[in-house]
Amino acid sequence: MFSLKINQIFLLFLTVSLIVSVFYPPFIQAAEPTKTASPSADRTAKMEALQKDIASKAATFMADIQRKLQNRIIVGVIKSKSADSLIIATKDGSRIVALNEDTEYLIPAKEGKDKEARLKDLEVEDYIVVLGNMDETESITAKKVIKRVLPESQERFVMYGEIIVLDGLTATIKTKNHQEQEIVFSLNKDVIYKNSKNKILSKNFLETGDKIVISGERSSSGKTTVSTIYFFPLSLTTDPIEASSSAATPVSSD
Repeated sequence: MFSLKINQIFLLFLTVSLIVSVFYPPFIQAAEPTKTASPSADRTAKMEALQKDIASKAATFMADIQRKLQNRIIVGVIKSKSADSLIIATKDGSRIVALNEDTEYLIPAKEGKDKEARLKDLEVEDYIVVLGNMDETESITAKKVIKRVLPESQERFVMYGEIIVLDGLTATIKTKNHQEQEIVFSLNKDVIYKNSKNKILSKNFLETGDKIVISGERSSSGKTTVSTIYFFPLSLTTDPIEASSSAATPVSSD
């Protein structure tokens, strides 16, 4: 966005303004000369008015650029670091982050809040958010560097099975897909229960031996979270259904 240096932008703006003033005088707003004013005095007044107009516009232009360069935020992954800079990979390419004695560092704490840290607490491949001021070369001087956990990709899944263990907090099913396996999952307060007609139930009616379909998300690390359980009473027979995604892997309870 600011590929030209600020000084080059300023000189370009000044040059264009002077060309317009010399070759297109009708566009210049100047006070009407008095009847007694000489041509020389008239030209001097016009040039002074032009200079003031150019200086005012240039100051506004520069102030707008400076404002746009302040308090910028970029996010990316650290690819290298030194005592006074970081190089991070962003969606728009590599960026240089300048560091100084005023730069603050924050990392996630166990209780979910950020805590103060030092540069040594950041490592290559860490995902960070940088707040700072950018210069005309698009290098940013960091006021704050905040470490964040890179979100895991999620994969939706659907699986059919029979409950073989039910203890109130977790359930274990034996799957009826291509590959028989036992899956353990949590029965937490966020799980939605539905019957075979897709109607939401007010409470958990599951019993050992029930045929159920579970759906939810599986992260790239293998953690499975069940969001909905469809159950079929013992009196209802049904043919097994195939999973809508790749075969699941055993997971531990939350």
